[in-house]
Amino acid sequence: MRRSLPWLVLVLSVGLVEAHAELDVQLRTATAKIAAHPGDAGLYLRRGELHRVHGDWDAAERDYARAKSLNPDLAIVDFCRGHMLLRSGRTAEATLALGTYVRARPYDPRAHALRAEALAALGRSREAAQDYDRALALASDQEPLRPDWRLGRERARVAAGLDNRAAPSGAPPRAEAAEGNLKAPRKIPPPTVRLMRGPYLQSATPTSSVVRWRTDLATDSVIVFGAWPGSLGRLAVDRARVKDHVVKLEGLLPDTRYGYAIGSTRGVLSGGNGDASFVTSPLPGTEKPTRIWVLGDSGTADAAASRVRDAYAAFAGSRSTDVWLMLGDNAYDDGTDDEYQRAVFDMYPETLRSVALWPAFGNHDGISANSTTQSGPYYDNFTLPVDGSAGGVASLTEAYYSFDYANIHFICLDSYESGRAQDGAMLRWLTRDLAADRALWTIAFWHHPPYSKGSHDSDNERELVEMRQNVLPILEARGVDLVLTGHSHSYERSYLLDGYYGFSWDFSEAYKKAPGDGSPEGDGVYVKADSGREAHAGAVYAVAGSSGQISGGSLDHPAMVRALNVLGSLVLDVDGGRLEARFLDDLGVVRDSFAIVKSSVAPR
Repeated sequence: MRRSLPWLVLVLSVGLVEAHAELDVQLRTATAKIAAHPGDAGLYLRRGELHRVHGDWDAAERDYARAKSLNPDLAIVDFCRGHMLLRSGRTAEATLALGTYVRARPYDPRAHALRAEALAALGRSREAAQDYDRALALASDQEPLRPDWRLGRERARVAAGLDNRAAPSGAPPRAEAAEGNLKAPRKIPPPTVRLMRGPYLQSATPTSSVVRWRTDLATDSVIVFGAWPGSLGRLAVDRARVKDHVVKLEGLLPDTRYGYAIGSTRGVLSGGNGDASFVTSPLPGTEKPTRIWVLGDSGTADAAASRVRDAYAAFAGSRSTDVWLMLGDNAYDDGTDDEYQRAVFDMYPETLRSVALWPAFGNHDGISANSTTQSGPYYDNFTLPVDGSAGGVASLTEAYYSFDYANIHFICLDSYESGRAQDGAMLRWLTRDLAADRALWTIAFWHHPPYSKGSHDSDNERELVEMRQNVLPILEARGVDLVLTGHSHSYERSYLLDGYYGFSWDFSEAYKKAPGDGSPEGDGVYVKADSGREAHAGAVYAVAGSSGQISGGSLDHPAMVRALNVLGSLVLDVDGGRLEARFLDDLGVVRDSFAIVKSSVAPR
């Protein structure tokens, strides 16, 4: 037995506008009731409908959004909003809203018919015909067949080039123009646009986020978005027809979850039902528990990388990732666009659409990309902050940059192609950026490690030696806390060090700023001398280049507490004045842990 239509629920919950009453009187009455009962979602819905009838689209949108935020399960809001959006000409958004309602209330023929009207207006004639078929089938035994629905179905079928003899519900054997007996011309349906990549997030800030995706055909770019859960009531549009879409969402609130859907004026391609959402960054300086996921040399696009990914997902459970770093060699072997597709976009689709990815430039990325010209797949695929908009000082290049999250300042350097000389552009920028840094924690990351005896040796490779000798003194003079690198396909983690810029045979106990291994389960955490950013207070150096493969090595650098030829990723948790790190292997086992505590926080 078919379920009863929810249309009656709409009449009862919203209340039809009385034909003989003045709209302004009803609006005043509804507003007075809202003042008396501000938590009643139904009252906002009713006033939204009054605004819709009056043609005040913006006011209606605000009331619908408020109703949905008060009661996310009030599905009828999506129907009413879809009706309003369609009549106001916002057809793509109407399709999304009505689709949300249809999924919640699949037995409402009027919703199917209204969505069919919107789909037809977007040129999606085949889908429109299917919705009209569904509307007519649902309505056939409950109310008289609507001639406008039948006419809409025939028009949609003709536009889609369908054989009308197969149409259900008494369709004529051939399509004819409604206005007479002239046979309607056959139309070639528009090509179907396919989503090839994304959506994925970039350059997240407290008030903005860049959303990117790729389609097989060039189209305009449309994003509908809004605070989630609630109504996706805002719109961002770029009318340029492109395959690689880059849209910046602006005017967002800090530390707030937003839902979004991507597509074009032809329709939605992905998102809209809570499966695509993100949380904006908190304001700089905010103390918020922060989870950071670090992958190094992960671009193998194979079972090893998949195991590392899945081990982290199982470890994290419902705990969301706040910051996501890649340490270079993000796509093997040559950093081509096809390799990026397999190693990044096909490997991490769920994380990409909810967490902004912050990558570093590695030597394999550099085979097909050029830092000087800012060209090649690495630079084409990522949108990174060159203007200081995400925090820090403007670098004017995507090769190196900085950003803030809560009470952490992150610095990404290019250890491969940008000049590493002390008087070069990158290190001059680094000095300025650190001088402006006021965060409690400073984390730097790049590709080539200053200390390693893994698959690469920091005693005899130029990039490693120069990063150690030229970069570390600048970082340590400004109180850096943690340095993350890859390149060696292993995991290596140092003591709390300062002032050690020589070779492995130069190491001595004098370079250790604190005794012990820094592990909460071992000798105890490292305690730094100041609650802020004191110069030369010590830093930990971690090589986490085994997120896609392991390649051995002697693994006996004297600066290292741990050295493992094991697949895995690094998980960081920062909570106020405590930073805790765990190396998680591909089976989900924590193989190393350490913590740093600023002295104003009691160690535990």
